[in-house]
Amino acid sequence: MVIINLNYLKMKFRLSKILFIVGIISIIFSCDEEERGPIFSDGIAPNIVTEVIAEAISGGARISYKLPDDSDLLLVRAEYTLANGETAKVRATSFNNSLDVIGLLDSIKEHKVTLYTEDKGGNESAPVTINIKIKEAPIYKAAKTIKMIPDFGGVRLFWSNPALQNVTLRMFTPDASGNPVAIYTDVKNDALQDTIITRGFSTDLREFKVVINDRWGNKAEAITTKLEPLFEGSVPKSGWVNLILPHDIPDQPGFDFAKMWDGAPYVHNKRDWLSLDNNGTSRDPDPLPEYKLPKPESHLVTIDLGRSVKLSRFKYWQDTPYQFGAIRFFDFWGTNETPNAEGTLDGWRKILSHAEVLKLSGERRGITTQLDLDTAANGDEFIIPLEEEPVRYVRFALLENYIGTVVFTGQEFEFFGQFE
Repeated sequence: MVIINLNYLKMKFRLSKILFIVGIISIIFSCDEEERGPIFSDGIAPNIVTEVIAEAISGGARISYKLPDDSDLLLVRAEYTLANGETAKVRATSFNNSLDVIGLLDSIKEHKVTLYTEDKGGNESAPVTINIKIKEAPIYKAAKTIKMIPDFGGVRLFWSNPALQNVTLRMFTPDASGNPVAIYTDVKNDALQDTIITRGFSTDLREFKVVINDRWGNKAEAITTKLEPLFEGSVPKSGWVNLILPHDIPDQPGFDFAKMWDGAPYVHNKRDWLSLDNNGTSRDPDPLPEYKLPKPESHLVTIDLGRSVKLSRFKYWQDTPYQFGAIRFFDFWGTNETPNAEGTLDGWRKILSHAEVLKLSGERRGITTQLDLDTAANGDEFIIPLEEEPVRYVRFALLENYIGTVVFTGQEFEFFGQFE
C-alpha cells in the first residue's frame, strides 16, 4: 500500500516555487550589473532632419523640421550651450515635428543649436547645425515689470511674468551688520500681477534689492531701491465704540459686540460675541438697497475707532475656526465723516467687497487641520488697499458664516495703520 502525504507534497511544491522565484530574481539582478543597451541594433544611422526652421521665442526658439522616413526612428535631440557654459539637451519623440530650446539670453546675438536623430537601436545621425536668434529672455521681461513703493512697515512690490516661463524672484534687505538677507521668495509662471508686501521694519531709510533668475542659473541685473517704510501701529482699542446704527443688528445679551475688542487673549472655542437672530425675527425688516434680496442678506455692525486712521490691515479671530458661526464672507465699509442718522450707506466707501475668511487647508466643512488652527490662533488678516483714504468709522456687512447661515460669532478684532 502506498501512502501519500498530501501536506508533504504541498510543502515540497511550495519550496520548489520559492526556489524558482529566487532563481529568477538572481538572474534579473545579474543582468542589471551588465551594461544595458538596445534590444536590437541594425548598426545603421538614421537619416537627418530636413527643412529646419527656427522661430524666435522669449529666451529661445521653436525649431520645426521634417522627420526622416526611418521606420525605427525614436527621437530628435537638440544640443546647445547655456550662458554658464553647460550643454543643454532637449528631446522630442518621433510623433512630433518640433521642439523648443529655452534658457538662453538675448545678450548673446546668435546661438548654435545642433540637431540629431536617434533610432530605437541607439544609432545616431550626423549632426545638423543651425544658428538661431532669440527674443528677450523671460528674466529680463519680468525685471521690467518690477515696481516698489513704501508700505506700512516695509515695501510693497508689484511684478508679473509676461513670458509665462518659470522664473524666481528674491527680495533682500540688509541686516543690522549690513549683510543682505533674503526676506521673500516667489516663483511664478503666469502673467498675473503679484503684489508682495513685507512688514516689520522701522520708518528709517532702508535698501531693498530684487533679483530674478531662472532654473538655468541666468540672472537679471539686480533692481535696488531705497525708501522709508510708512509708520504702522495697532490702533488703540480704548477709544473704540460699538455704534448701533439703524439697520445694524442689536447686541445679544451676554455676547455684546464690544467684546470683540476687549483685548482678551485668544482661546480656542471661547465665544465672546454671538449675533442675535431669533429665527430671523431680529433681522433687518427693511434692508438697505445694497442688501435687499436677491442680493446676499447681511448683518450690519459698526465701530467708531475714536480717531482718523489710514488703515493698513485688520485681523479677525474666530472662536470655532472655520466652523459654525465663524464669519466667512463679508463686505467692509469705511468713512471719515459722522454716519448719517438714518443708518444708510450714503457717504460710506466700500473698501472690501465679498471678502472671504479663507480656510488655507482647503479641507471640506467639519475638517480642521493644524494649519487652520495655527492661522486662526494668529488671526485671519485682511490687507487694505494702499490708496484708501483715512477712516474713523468702519462697518461690516456680514454675509455668510461657515455653515451657510447668517448667525455670526467671534473673539477679537485688531486694526493697524497710521494715525496721530
